[in-house]
Amino acid sequence: MADKLSFRVPLFERLSDDALGKPEAMPLRRYDKAAALASVCSELTRLLNTRRSSTPWLEGYSVLDYGIADWSSFKTGFVEDRRHFIRDIKQAISVFEARLINIQIEIFSTDGRSAALSIYAKLRGTQDERVVLCIKQTEDGISVEEVDM
Repeated sequence: MADKLSFRVPLFERLSDDALGKPEAMPLRRYDKAAALASVCSELTRLLNTRRSSTPWLEGYSVLDYGIADWSSFKTGFVEDRRHFIRDIKQAISVFEARLINIQIEIFSTDGRSAALSIYAKLRGTQDERVVLCIKQTEDGISVEEVDM
């Protein structure tokens, strides 16, 4: 039954055109679960590679608050830094990636200067189906990938 799930393609992905000048017989309007998860990973990669002010600009959150605070001085050895870092990432995901709910984040690897994190969440539109995503530091910034369980 999980194979039959279909998810609405986000607006900006519907507006972007990967094949300029090539007409589509059937415009892409729905994703299967794998494509939806790939879309979530791409959006989280953009979100987590975007820096914002450390405090919200307005009451609540707006597009001006897209991204996470600058954590370049983050020390994984300090418990308080780890707590703030995880809280900032969880808040950004909760506000700007509505396809994920019941989000939990854990640091699973650290070398004292950088960290790898896991995101455990439920994909909205599924029945209690959990997804596990891995956040890693790469040469190009932060990368988010699905972990097969």
